Amino acid sequence: MLRISFIFIFISLTQIIFAQDYTKIFRSELPDKVFQDSTTQRSINSNIEFLASIHPKILYFYIDHLDRLIGKNLSKPDSNGTKQLKAAREYYFSKRSKWAEDQINKFELQITNRLRRNAAIIEFEDFLYDDEKTTSLPSANDNQIEYYVYKYYKQDETLCFDPNINYQKLNETYFTSKLGEINKQVLNFNKDNDNAFSELIKEIKNYWFIEIEYPAILQSVKLSKEPSTIIMEYYSNKFFESGGLFLSAEQNLTMKEFVAFDEKLIYEDYVLPTFINPMQYEYNIKIVNTPVFSFGVGYKFKIKEEIGFISNVKLSLLYNFIKSEVTFNEKNQDFYSFTYNVISGSSREEYIYHISDINNLNNQLLSLRIKTPVFHFKKYFYIEAGIGFDYHIFNFDVQFDRRAVLITNGSAEVLSTEERGEYKFDGNKFYVSPSLFLGYDIIDQLMIDLAFIGNVDYRRVVLGLEFLF
Repeated sequence: MLRISFIFIFISLTQIIFAQDYTKIFRSELPDKVFQDSTTQRSINSNIEFLASIHPKILYFYIDHLDRLIGKNLSKPDSNGTKQLKAAREYYFSKRSKWAEDQINKFELQITNRLRRNAAIIEFEDFLYDDEKTTSLPSANDNQIEYYVYKYYKQDETLCFDPNINYQKLNETYFTSKLGEINKQVLNFNKDNDNAFSELIKEIKNYWFIEIEYPAILQSVKLSKEPSTIIMEYYSNKFFESGGLFLSAEQNLTMKEFVAFDEKLIYEDYVLPTFINPMQYEYNIKIVNTPVFSFGVGYKFKIKEEIGFISNVKLSLLYNFIKSEVTFNEKNQDFYSFTYNVISGSSREEYIYHISDINNLNNQLLSLRIKTPVFHFKKYFYIEAGIGFDYHIFNFDVQFDRRAVLITNGSAEVLSTEERGEYKFDGNKFYVSPSLFLGYDIIDQLMIDLAFIGNVDYRRVVLGLEFLF
C-alpha cells in the first residue's frame, strides 16, 4: 500500500509539473491580456481543461466569453457571453449525465448482487448531474464549434480557423480512428487486469459523446461492446467468497486489566502451649491480568458463493499471552501469644505467620472464536460479528513461614523462623465474549481488523491480522 501511495504521489506530481498548457494552444484565440497575468493564465488553463472534460464543444462558448469579458471589457452577463457559456455547460452536463444514467439502468436491471451492482454504478457516478436539465444549445457557428474541438484534440497552436474547411468532417475522421483504437483495447481486454480495465474505462468515458454527437461515424465504426457490458464482464469474477486455513494475530490496544482471582485465603495452624484450637490467618489475594498479545489458527468456511451477509463463518483457536501481577494483604490476624515473668521484668512471646512468597504463577488464556460478516460497505471493507469462548487457567503456590518473636520491655527479638508449608492453588474461569470487528482486506489473502471484545469482567480493543492460505 505504501508503494502504491508513492506511485500515486509521483504520478500526481508529474501531471502537475508536465500539465498541458491549453492557453498556449489557444493563444491565437485568447485575448492578449490573458498573458499579462500568470495567475489569470493558470486559472483559464484549468477552466479549459475542466470544460473540455465535459465536452470540448463548450470551449467555443468559453473562449467567446473571455474575448468579450477580457478583450472587449464587457462586464454585463447579457453582453459578455456568460449566459451562453452557462447554458452550453449545463446542456452537455445533462447529456453526459443521461449517458451515464443509461449505463447505470442496465446495471440495476441485470446485476442482482448488491456489492457488484454498487461497484459498477460507481464507475459512472461522477457523470451524474442533478441540477436543472438544459435541453438546447445556444445558437452559434457550428463550424467554429467544431474547429475548437478539432484544435483541442490536435493540440496544434499553429492552427487557425478557416471557414472553407469542414471541421466536422475532420472530427469525424479523428473520432473514427479513436473508436478503432478503443476497440483494439476492448478486443485485447483482460478482465483480470485491473490497470487495463481502468485505462479502457477512462478512454470510453473521455469520449462518451462520440456516438451521440457524431452519429455519421456509426456507418463505419462503433464500440464493439457497450460500456455497461465491459464493466459487467470485469466485475463478473469479483466478489466471490473464499475459504481455507488462516493464521491470526492480535495486539491489544487498550491495556484494560481484569481480575482473575480475588478471594480470601485462610490458613490454620496449631501452636504451643495448648494445641487445642487452631489459629486462623486470613489473607486477601488478588491476581490482576492484562492480555497483551495472542496468536492462533483457524478455518474459514464458505457459506455462499458471493460475499455478503453470513457468506462465511470463521472458526479460530487463539492462545493469549498474559501479563500478571499478584498482590496479597494480611487481614485480621489473631496472633497467638503468651506472657511469662523473668527476673528482669515482663516478657511476651508471639507466633507470627505471614506469606513469604508467591511463585510458580502460571496463566493461560485460550479462546475459541466464531465470527461472520454481517455487512459489507464495499468488497474489501466490512463488519463482522462474533462470539468468543475464553477459558482462563491459572495456578500459583503460596509459601508460609512462622516466626517466634520475644517482646521484652517493648523491644522485639526473633527467636526462630520456620517454614510452615505451601498452599497450592489451581483455578479456572470461563468467559463468553461478544465481539465486533471492523475489517479491511489489504489483499485477497491478508485482512486487518479493529475489534471490540468484551465480557462481564473485562473489555478490550485489539488490532488483528488474518492471513488466509
